[in-house]
Amino acid sequence: MIERSRDDLYSTGPITPDRSEKINAKCKILGFITGEQYDQQKFVPLRSLLPISIDKLNSIIINLISIILEIVKRDKATPNINLDNIMMLKGDLTMPFIFSYQNKTTARQCEQSLLKQFSLLCKQLGFHKDIIRCDSLQNFQETLLRNIGFEQSEFEKNCRIIKKVLNIEENIDTNYRNKFTELYPINAPKYILNAPNSDQIALKLGYQNREVYELREVEIIEDFENNHLPNLYGYIRYSDILVLFMKKHDWTFENIANKFFRQRQNLQPKQIEQAFLRLFHQMIQAIKYMHSEGIIHRDIKPENIMFDKAYPQQDLFEIINKSVNCVMIDFDRSIVMESYNPKNNTHYEGTPFFRPPEGEQVEYNQTYDIWQLGFMWFVIQKEFYQLRDNLQYELFKSLGKLQANQQTHNHEIKKEVNLLEEQFEKLKVEGKLGEQNMKIVNLKIQKKKDYNSLIEQIGLQTSFVPYDSSLQEIILKMIHIDPQQRATLDDVSKVIENLIKKIEK
Repeated sequence: MIERSRDDLYSTGPITPDRSEKINAKCKILGFITGEQYDQQKFVPLRSLLPISIDKLNSIIINLISIILEIVKRDKATPNINLDNIMMLKGDLTMPFIFSYQNKTTARQCEQSLLKQFSLLCKQLGFHKDIIRCDSLQNFQETLLRNIGFEQSEFEKNCRIIKKVLNIEENIDTNYRNKFTELYPINAPKYILNAPNSDQIALKLGYQNREVYELREVEIIEDFENNHLPNLYGYIRYSDILVLFMKKHDWTFENIANKFFRQRQNLQPKQIEQAFLRLFHQMIQAIKYMHSEGIIHRDIKPENIMFDKAYPQQDLFEIINKSVNCVMIDFDRSIVMESYNPKNNTHYEGTPFFRPPEGEQVEYNQTYDIWQLGFMWFVIQKEFYQLRDNLQYELFKSLGKLQANQQTHNHEIKKEVNLLEEQFEKLKVEGKLGEQNMKIVNLKIQKKKDYNSLIEQIGLQTSFVPYDSSLQEIILKMIHIDPQQRATLDDVSKVIENLIKKIEK
């Protein structure tokens, strides 16, 4: 994950033109502290701790270059990185801390000066001449990482190396893992200065394969101060792997639904319905707040919706009678509408099964999230979805293919529309405009037919949660194929609130 084919991918230029003009004030680069945050009592100079073991020194310097790169990439205040100004937290030899010392210039303006300072620092610490001669800060990082075993496209191996650099023990209690993401609870390291000392926090490691420097998730969540949205304590990046230290939450919606499904024989249908209505109501509140901040999530699914207990010892099944707090997570595919630029679109296709029928858009709006929320509610109650990994795998796979067909239709329609626009005059002269228009119309009719078939087939599957007819009706409005005809969150909220009042009488 170090070598790349294009030199410009190493650029420390602006994230995007529009985002670089509005950098978040609450920057949470791990190891970077502004002057007013500096508490001298907590730190000791690195110089005073020398000599230390080679392994420890390597980790400190790798962390230091990663901190500097983020400061430059995000164009923050210039830090002072001479040996006397690199601080370590008392009792910890993991994370170095550096401080901004003036506000007249930014780090990007002083990048060459920082490069010379870092080269001198490595020379003072006795690093090999091949490292000292690196011609860019990016090359410094990649050389240092290669020296400790980083290999391109080896995500799991590189994650193990990073955890060693960060002095984090391997944790078998993984909440979530796929080819490019790891998420699990850890005991808060000392260098996470703003985390509760007694609490566990969540560690997320994610592979970031993008053609321009984008810190999409961090830039969105580092400003959050709301209990429905993530709390980021700090982050750091090692080449293409982004490491986030966040507040730990208790349950995913996926986990809750699965446990209620497994206990369905021991619970009354009314109890399961009551629990789900409480959860749905909380989800609406969380998404409404997110939308009020101009954020479109674009990846709403059961694994990305979490809940906090009302009190530490709360049992999951007490959700039937006690509300829990919903927290939206995983914003690395999200967009902020006021700064969104279609030219910087990541062409993210979303989790395939939870992708709206309109697919990728030039301009996104709230209806995208509303469809994902409604579709999630639609399938989460079905037994086939709960058993999709074993007994119902073939059915889930076949429905997934029907869902994927929507995106195939989108590509076909887009192709024909582009052809019409590009060859309009030619088609007009040849008298084929009507023929081309009819071709597009027929494709749209087939898409709608296939979509209705998908929804009908899912609707016919066995449910383990009994939805009231009014809830079923509003869900179908949420997942209407036409975004302009979808229910609003206010519409949905009214239905949910009326049902909660009705069921609690």
